[in-house]
Amino acid sequence: MSNFLSASIGRKVFMSLTGLFLISFLFIHLTLNLFLIFDDSGILFNNAAHFMATNPIIKVMEPLLALGFIIHIIWSGWITLENMRARPIGYASGDQQLKWWEPSKNMFILGGMILVFLVLHLFNFWVKIKITGDPLLDQATGAGGEMENAYA
Repeated sequence: MSNFLSASIGRKVFMSLTGLFLISFLFIHLTLNLFLIFDDSGILFNNAAHFMATNPIIKVMEPLLALGFIIHIIWSGWITLENMRARPIGYASGDQQLKWWEPSKNMFILGGMILVFLVLHLFNFWVKIKITGDPLLDQATGAGGEMENAYA
């Protein structure tokens, strides 16, 4: 395995796998947040939030997700620096007008936007609820009893 991660292609495959892991989280997070668009006074969203907050698998995944973000960020910086050292002057290429949209050209910008959103999101919700004990959530009835009203 160490030979695989020391090869250029191995590092890029590992980078893509960590990225796929993070994208799967973003997809699940977005899907659950889309429950907010239903006009049901937040019942569906609160049930989903309650499920996520009380599911033991999610409790295990939270630190793994944080580790995934840290590894992906550090690994991407390392790969980028290695690529820049290996080839400080880019390849000569032809027509560049149609290639501005290429995903590989915009990954740094998209990653930066996701990182800014992640920091703001963590500060506005996770830190306030888990660390400072800010009572952002009211109580609501649903899922068979009292639970936090994430919709409020």
